[in-house]
Amino acid sequence: MRGGLVKKFVAILLSAAVFFVFPFDSEALSDISADSFVLMCADTKEVILSKNSSEQKTIASTTKILTAVVAIESGRLHETVTVGDEITGVDGTSLGLEIGDTIDLYSLVLATLLSSGNDGANAIAAFVGGSTENFAVMMNEKAQEIGMKDSSFVTPSGLDADEHYSTAADMAYLACYAMNIPVFCEMVSMQSARIEFTNGKVLYVNNHNKLLGMYDGCIGIKTGFTKSSGRCLVSAVQRGDSLLVAVTLNAPDDWNDHKQLYDYGFEEVECYEADCPTLPDINVVGGEQNAVKCRMSNSLTYSAVEQVVNYSIEITVPAFVYAPLTKNDVLGEVRLVADGNVLSSATLLAVEDVDKTENIEENSSVFTKIKNILTGWFVKWKN
Repeated sequence: MRGGLVKKFVAILLSAAVFFVFPFDSEALSDISADSFVLMCADTKEVILSKNSSEQKTIASTTKILTAVVAIESGRLHETVTVGDEITGVDGTSLGLEIGDTIDLYSLVLATLLSSGNDGANAIAAFVGGSTENFAVMMNEKAQEIGMKDSSFVTPSGLDADEHYSTAADMAYLACYAMNIPVFCEMVSMQSARIEFTNGKVLYVNNHNKLLGMYDGCIGIKTGFTKSSGRCLVSAVQRGDSLLVAVTLNAPDDWNDHKQLYDYGFEEVECYEADCPTLPDINVVGGEQNAVKCRMSNSLTYSAVEQVVNYSIEITVPAFVYAPLTKNDVLGEVRLVADGNVLSSATLLAVEDVDKTENIEENSSVFTKIKNILTGWFVKWKN
């Protein structure tokens, strides 16, 4: 964004609360094999179907969703990981890492998500957190931030451990959060990948999530299994503008469970569009005109079973921008928010070019002009 020295946050409050429906459909639940499950609209976090969704359970390798999120958000995907002794003695599925292997963090996260390597999860934890113990602290902090109130994480891999558990509902919240991270979406949608180590090794990995090739619109996310956890699956399916996520824990017939849940869910959801808000003009410093109008890059749409009536529209823009401006320059953002959830968003774009003024005298006192702009800005949004 040009300029943008000072940002002003404006919330146009339409109402205070959103009431979501948590339906129970005994017929739709009758053939689901999972001990606990939830089907959720990713936009609104509205629960479409659920059973025992708040029951704390071990979640096996679906844990690696959170491991990947923490790693991605570390901002270090381009850095090289040198594998240490944190991989020794790790049970379960393995990438075959060896001490001294070198690999960039992006490739390590990708390989770990697809093939569910427990050694890979430990290597990620040691690199990003300094140790698996410190990384677990980071995982729990992120879980709390996301809103996972009934979860506790001890291992980056999901191998059974005391005080390592979550719920179907919490894992659905995690899935909704993760699917808003473009690089995560890119990874979990791949059915296979060629992984190149910086020390010359090459590894071919296949995604354990067979639902990718079994169900139309499936774009992720992660499988899990231990003897005590049973089969666990977190998935996401996109149909048009509608994104649903499903979680099943201890589900002997998880593939069919998810198919049935999505078949039901997509019959229930609709796409809604919020009214377009009144958009502010953005003040321009040093331009041939003092302000520029803006437009939204897209309409504010979301998917839900019930239309959200109570919501707020949040507009974030700079107090001023500097000329020159080009049509479609990004000037800010609009977000549709309900109950703390961002249902939809759009960028604010300049509707026209604004050339830089050649009149030096008119702009001789930049600080005076900025002061005037800021004074006018705050008066405008108080009215």
